[in-house]
Amino acid sequence: MNAYIADECLHVVYKMALSSGEPTVLSGQLQQCGSQDGAAADARFTFPRIMWGDDAYLYIQDPPDQPVLRSNQNIIRRVDKQTGGVTRVFSNITPGSFIPGSLNGDGTYLYWLTGNPMLIDMLRIDTGYVKTVSTDAVGHGQIVWRRTEGSEDFLYLVAYDRIVERIRVSTGETATFAGGICLQCTYVGPDVRWKDGPGATASFFDISAAWGDYDYLYIVERKNNTVRKIRFSTAEVTTVAGEPALPGSDDGPGVMARFSSPQSVWGDGNYLYVADYSAIRRLRISDGEVSTLAGSTSDPRPLTDGIGPWARFVGVGGIWGDSENLYVVDGRVIRKVVIATAEVTTIAGGTGDPATVDGPRDQARFKSLGGLCGDDLFLYLTDDSTIRQMNIATGEVTTIAGVPGAPGNVDGVGSAARFSKPSGIWGDGTSLYVTDASAGTIRKIAMDTGLVTTLAGSPSQTPVQYENIDGIGAAARFQSPRGIWGDGTFLYVTDDGMHNVRRIRIANGETTTVAGTAGKAGADDARGVAARFSQPTGIWGDGIDLYVGDLSNYTIRRLTAPRTGSEPALTSITPPRTASGTTTTFTITGTNFVPGETSIVVNGPGARVAGVNVESSTSLNVVVDIAAGAGIGARVVRAVQSTGTSNPIAFEVGTPPDLTRTSFAIPGRGALSTMAAQQPGLSITGYARIRPESGNQPPAGLAIYGYRKDGVLISEAAVPATPPIQAGRISLDSARGAHTGIAVLNSNDVPVILSHAVMRPDGSQLERIVRILAPGQQVANFIEYPHWPGVDPWTHGGNFSFTASSPVAVIGLRGFENERSEVLLSTLPVTDLAARRDQPVVFPHVADGGGLSSRIILTNPTDQTLTGRLQFISQSGQAWSVVLDGQAGTAFDYSIPAQGSKTFVTANASADVHIGWIRVVPATGAAYPAGVLIFSFRPAGVVITEAAVAATAPSSAFRLYVEKDNIIRTGFAIANPGTAVAQVTYELTDLNGAPVGNALTRPIGSNSQVSMFIDQLPGFENLPVPFRGVLRISTTGAGISVSGLRGRYNERGEFLMSTAQPVDENAPSTSSDLFFPNFFQSGGFTTQFVLFPRSNLPTSGQLEFFLQTGQRMNLPLN
Repeated sequence: MNAYIADECLHVVYKMALSSGEPTVLSGQLQQCGSQDGAAADARFTFPRIMWGDDAYLYIQDPPDQPVLRSNQNIIRRVDKQTGGVTRVFSNITPGSFIPGSLNGDGTYLYWLTGNPMLIDMLRIDTGYVKTVSTDAVGHGQIVWRRTEGSEDFLYLVAYDRIVERIRVSTGETATFAGGICLQCTYVGPDVRWKDGPGATASFFDISAAWGDYDYLYIVERKNNTVRKIRFSTAEVTTVAGEPALPGSDDGPGVMARFSSPQSVWGDGNYLYVADYSAIRRLRISDGEVSTLAGSTSDPRPLTDGIGPWARFVGVGGIWGDSENLYVVDGRVIRKVVIATAEVTTIAGGTGDPATVDGPRDQARFKSLGGLCGDDLFLYLTDDSTIRQMNIATGEVTTIAGVPGAPGNVDGVGSAARFSKPSGIWGDGTSLYVTDASAGTIRKIAMDTGLVTTLAGSPSQTPVQYENIDGIGAAARFQSPRGIWGDGTFLYVTDDGMHNVRRIRIANGETTTVAGTAGKAGADDARGVAARFSQPTGIWGDGIDLYVGDLSNYTIRRLTAPRTGSEPALTSITPPRTASGTTTTFTITGTNFVPGETSIVVNGPGARVAGVNVESSTSLNVVVDIAAGAGIGARVVRAVQSTGTSNPIAFEVGTPPDLTRTSFAIPGRGALSTMAAQQPGLSITGYARIRPESGNQPPAGLAIYGYRKDGVLISEAAVPATPPIQAGRISLDSARGAHTGIAVLNSNDVPVILSHAVMRPDGSQLERIVRILAPGQQVANFIEYPHWPGVDPWTHGGNFSFTASSPVAVIGLRGFENERSEVLLSTLPVTDLAARRDQPVVFPHVADGGGLSSRIILTNPTDQTLTGRLQFISQSGQAWSVVLDGQAGTAFDYSIPAQGSKTFVTANASADVHIGWIRVVPATGAAYPAGVLIFSFRPAGVVITEAAVAATAPSSAFRLYVEKDNIIRTGFAIANPGTAVAQVTYELTDLNGAPVGNALTRPIGSNSQVSMFIDQLPGFENLPVPFRGVLRISTTGAGISVSGLRGRYNERGEFLMSTAQPVDENAPSTSSDLFFPNFFQSGGFTTQFVLFPRSNLPTSGQLEFFLQTGQRMNLPLN
């Protein structure tokens, strides 16, 4: 039996006998490119890559050798499996390009996909006849099988690498056969999913190959590490072989948690600390609960000091700790993590070119750091071909063994010794023990003399590095020893090349294998050599159990000594929590307790066992003194007796503050205002959920972003809390320097299919992308960047339109880069395409002149062309002449194509500021467009501030959050679009809902507008400073339109504007949750959260914070 290989780099087709594994060239000439048919040695291939074969022939998709044709010409070549002769069976230029990976066949037909639009070409092998099938399937894919069912032929297509579509050949009708949106599957991060089941309830990820017989379609998944099968008759999906090895960054209990790249492990008896790619993870030993202490595996960014999630690591390696701090290798620097606060600082090394330089902490340099251990005075490090030492107190770094850049395998004292590639390191106070990974040896360094000797293994015979031999000293063999830990008698070493764990007696180097089978990777839990690992790396022990970082299984494994069944076993401990400075009696249940023999050991500082009373073989009481000031966290408890030591359980000391949420209880006319505390480090993007208590309406909300650069406030923007919607549209601005940011949140418990498109101003579609958002996932970026790729809004403007399979929360942000390269933020409204479009809208505020200009963007939320006029009206109610797009006038026509947009810009033609409002007048029978007006203030040729005002519908009552202090003033603009005078009432209350001053009623003339700051209203001139509260603006007339304005001075004395959207009291109420789909914190950003009721009824609930992955986020609040 033979295998056949198409080699696109060497331009040949190989034939390989499976019995010998020996390949021979069947067709073509090595490294000779061409497109020539002929006998075996005379034939030439260009890039033979995609191949299918039957009993007699191989069929290969091979592009021509003319570069201009390669993108769109489909050539199928046939290779005789016996002679190697090559002939061309198909050559045609099609409207779209051949989709890689899509060539397949069944003995009767060959079939492949072409794109733009999606077509399926079917070539009948015996006649050469080609039939083209049109399909509504989208996404790249691979035809995997043709099957005749009754009188119809069907093709089965893999789409998006995760869905199997069934296509009726006669009509092109397409339906999902198996896979799709999974409701109950296993998730890892935003993408990986795996679930067996019928049809569309099953889920796949990264299907890389497929093949069928008469009964089943077989699917290979690379990232799930599985082979699955789908029964044609029922579409039932089952896993045939393999099990997903699931990477990720999820915190949570035991098997629900995920690791990305668990390298090194260190523990304190209560917790394990895991160096996991770009984060430090903490695992509670008693139950496997995992949390992220610092950094982020889902958001790696440049090395940054900070606290917890605000810190960033570039690639953590060795880890070691004492009772207060962790010390971590991170690239070419050493970082310190304070366990209690998660504060991360860099204490030695630099991020420049790799080098080996001794000296003080800021001058020392490292070349290729690996393992790390320490004692009270020093850290010990493996670095390239040396062992380094760092004084913890002074940061002084010295080289104690080996020579930089001189690898070798020589025993000796200090610099006379040579190491090949030292990796792990552990010390017992007298000696250091080092795994030399490239040499396959275990080295010992006497700390008093610096003498280096080889304890186990031998590098003398190169081939034996690939063997696994137990033995004494030099007779033992390792392939790639990595992690190391010892208990004073034995060393325990992981060999990531042999996928096992070895034990070495320190006294004589005797080496035995204690877990895993040499050279056999896997994930099986079992005893001893029956267990399987896949690249075990870090290892640590507590004297009872060993803990191993199993790199390619993305897990932490525990190795426990064999159980006899007579040792004690612990089941529960009550109470589960106590406080510091107390004496607590705990009741422990379990088995095999022995009166007078069973003792209890409690691990961790500040805990002392004061007494044990064994009541029965299944219950005992233990009295524990908890010292005042004992740190918050778990204390592991074990029972010890002559028959053995129990499994661990734990109780907690103290209650850590829950910073992932804050409770609110707001009076009917009051408000809540709180600021997220600044943390050192990078900015973090997250989202927040307003969850009202049962029976309460959610309050309205604002998230007020502030952005500082070099200590100067550059911009502010206020984003409203929003409900999820199923379809929406956001304006894109074509102004040079403007970027449009989108944040989309799937707040559902199930995945969501999000289809989004960029529409040109004329309503034509530039690009459509379909993506899947996992439950709780948020994605945010400017649309011209990778999350929303392929778009340059500066060239076309238009809009961003989306639909979702379930409602999603969405916001839009505009970032304008000014002449000083500063980014000015403003909020873009999201148009709900399901909302009514027959209600009048106006822009309640527009300004022009004196450095101010207004940019008006109208968006068509319908599928019909919208026409009408914009009428500019002055504050006094008169027609106002402005210059718009170079034309002077008081009214301007608009015509907006279906799903398109239209932009107008005022000219800033006057030295004086003119203020008014805009009435939107649609043509008879036409719907109202959505719109946003963007103010820009450009004094002296530099835009220093921008603010966006949404087109709003008139109403009878609004609420507006207001502030006043020495630098902030809240203002408002009110337009009266009616034909009668509107009597407008102003009522001000503080955060507690108490009235401030007397209610004030003032008239606003018909078609008129007023704008002012809150302290310009009579009776409110002398508000206390600072003041925060709610302004209610109401009328008994036909309705008014209101916008909120927020002004403040920055550190340069510049006046910055932003808008704060008022709340319409008459808008439809909801009892469901609201969301801030995006907020920023730290790294120059601040976020102020403001909540206030929509009515006079009080409201209560919780404001909850999440990372973009959906995990809860610790967010300290001031």
